[in-house]
Amino acid sequence: MPKETASLSELPHLFFLFKNTEVSQVVRRLLEPDFKVTNKREEEKLNHSDLANYDVVIIDGDLEQLKSIRANTAVIDLPILMMSSPCEAGLQVQAFDLGVNDVVVMPLPVDVLKARIRRLVKAKQRIDEKQQVISFLKTAYEKKDRFLQIVTHDLKNPVNNVRLAHYFLQTEISDTPANKEALTTIEMAINTMNDLITNFLDTAALEKGKTHLNLEPVVMEDLIWEVISRYSETANTKNITLLMGETEGEVMADPNRFMQVMSNLVSNAIKFSPNDRFVTIASTETAGRVRLTVTDEGPGIPTHEQSALFEPFSKLSPRPTNGESSTGLGLSIVKELVLLHNGKVGLDSEENNGCTFWVELPAYKPELEALAG
Repeated sequence: MPKETASLSELPHLFFLFKNTEVSQVVRRLLEPDFKVTNKREEEKLNHSDLANYDVVIIDGDLEQLKSIRANTAVIDLPILMMSSPCEAGLQVQAFDLGVNDVVVMPLPVDVLKARIRRLVKAKQRIDEKQQVISFLKTAYEKKDRFLQIVTHDLKNPVNNVRLAHYFLQTEISDTPANKEALTTIEMAINTMNDLITNFLDTAALEKGKTHLNLEPVVMEDLIWEVISRYSETANTKNITLLMGETEGEVMADPNRFMQVMSNLVSNAIKFSPNDRFVTIASTETAGRVRLTVTDEGPGIPTHEQSALFEPFSKLSPRPTNGESSTGLGLSIVKELVLLHNGKVGLDSEENNGCTFWVELPAYKPELEALAG
């Protein structure tokens, strides 16, 4: 937390870094009725961290001291005023280039000098107030983040218990239409809760930089077969056909995380597609890049909404066609995971004409790896 700037009831605290002690004493006598002044003693080593306790530092042309202070990030916002003589115009320019906030050319009326110092004190006060707000918001965000992680972790066990109960109910109750509908509703609720928990935990890990990749060669044909196999049953509930297009290329990726990317894209394509349509998954290799695409025949996404598509909790006008749930986190997770792989992600879409989501990664060439080795 930064030191609070002097309040109206306190005298602003100035720190003098003067090479000329006689000039320092004269200036000090002029300012002390309105300011508290501390002089650096000649034998005293300057401790930059201590400077954070002052409102303004005043120097008399020592550019090395100025450069040293500005190199310290702990006091990078500390206002510095330099006192100079009329014949030192070149020195004044250098001082501004090095980060001095103001230069006063002596002789100068005392009232004007004091006004210039008070202006710097007020600037420092505004900076400190902003830093305090930032610090407060950061602490609040960290508390919120810890709370969400605790809640989501604690929800895992109850959700798993409900899933187990659902499994036993399927074998114990009669197979009537009403019971089937009730079991389907329970299963959808379980899946929604599970997705929500997983997405919250993934988002928290990505934001904190705690997601690590275990890279290995991934063949696109194998990946596409697996994702189609995984989502065929879900697609069948809406009579949607999953098609495999071209399956070119191989990339270096974390198989689990990359499957998570593709699962998000394919499940979204199914959610937002009307019944009796097609979803096509394909990959092509061009100029050393592999591009995977997931193309649906849904309503498309309006151009003005596309910029927010990969942001957390973005809510767009297209809605799932069978009332499926959506947390608003899936595509933001896709974006972060693809960026972790040094890849790109994007969308080609026209309203009322479907969507093509694409992911692009560098192609993996075993023969080039062998030559490099």
